[in-house]
Amino acid sequence: MIKILNFYTLAKTLTIACIVAINSFTIFFSICLAEQTEPAQTADISKRHIYSKYKFDKSKRVINIGIQPLWVPANLIAEVMKRDLILRDIAQKHGMEIQWYPFLKGNDVNMFLAKGDLHAGIGGDMPAITAAATMDIVIPAITQYGFISIVANKQMLISDLKGKRIGYAFGSNAHYALLDILHRAGLGEKDVKLVKMEVSMMPAALEKGAVDAFSAWEPTPTLAVKHSNKAVKIFKSISSGYFYFDYTFVKERLKITYHIIASELRAILWMQNNYDNLLTACGWVIEAYKDFIGKDLALSQEEIADLAMEDIVGMSYAPVISKEQLKINGAIYREFRFLKSLKKAPASVKWPKVYNSFNEDITQKITSESRRYKLKQFNYEHNK
Repeated sequence: MIKILNFYTLAKTLTIACIVAINSFTIFFSICLAEQTEPAQTADISKRHIYSKYKFDKSKRVINIGIQPLWVPANLIAEVMKRDLILRDIAQKHGMEIQWYPFLKGNDVNMFLAKGDLHAGIGGDMPAITAAATMDIVIPAITQYGFISIVANKQMLISDLKGKRIGYAFGSNAHYALLDILHRAGLGEKDVKLVKMEVSMMPAALEKGAVDAFSAWEPTPTLAVKHSNKAVKIFKSISSGYFYFDYTFVKERLKITYHIIASELRAILWMQNNYDNLLTACGWVIEAYKDFIGKDLALSQEEIADLAMEDIVGMSYAPVISKEQLKINGAIYREFRFLKSLKKAPASVKWPKVYNSFNEDITQKITSESRRYKLKQFNYEHNK
């Protein structure tokens, strides 16, 4: 049996400078975020050039999954899964095949999931909670447990951000982390100048002086620090990501859902098993990054591996969701309240809807039957 990690307990033992949100958090956001809107969310993003050529086969024989090539090291798992011949063979025996579609961010994954184009997706905690609040989904597994960083153009305290321009991705886990730490430093949303942008734009915006700081997930903070003499990480916060599925898909195709999650767990074990395996996966991530946006990921395989070892790949346990994470006033609950303060979920949505979307039973069953789900058998297509 594969060991199962209680991530809540782990978070308390980390010896890093992470700040946990306080109970007055919801009150703060209900006051200072009331004026924030996200016009882009009302647009049909399927018409964006980057997605306009996507053709989704909605027949029962195809499974469409949304992934994020710009989210490193989380995309390591997806790139390994794409090459999993065990999963491919099982899908074929069920008369199915899996198609993987790249997206810029979790909110984009959600829009295509809501349209019925995707059956599943990988996204950060805020996109996953958004999906749980606004759709009928099942969240069976964690795909990321790493850091969000605030990067500034010089070393400073969080309180020094007063009056500064800060880049952020609206509604993301990095947005949540930014406003949380500002609040703890005694700053309100109106005390800073928030600049909404894609994470891929943030390092250049900081270098050119368009913003004084930004909040983002990896690899954006590491890229900024590596390629700029003035970029400094001034704050880190723990964040998580999830694999989530359309509820109807899980209900109708439960067996293949189990095997998809088994493939995720197998991918993690394969990378943990051998450093060369991890480096190989890092090479696949570099290729996927360039294929998606036409630019090189300016990090080496070794640098990506270092990021991975600070994340879920560096943990020797299965990524099982703990009930501790879901308790009232726990991390996910607070983020749900934040989501509602941004009006990204109907006011009528109650916590039980989100709570009940998380299903730790699937991963626990797979890890308890590791032989049946071939968790320690590895067969990957290395030339894909």
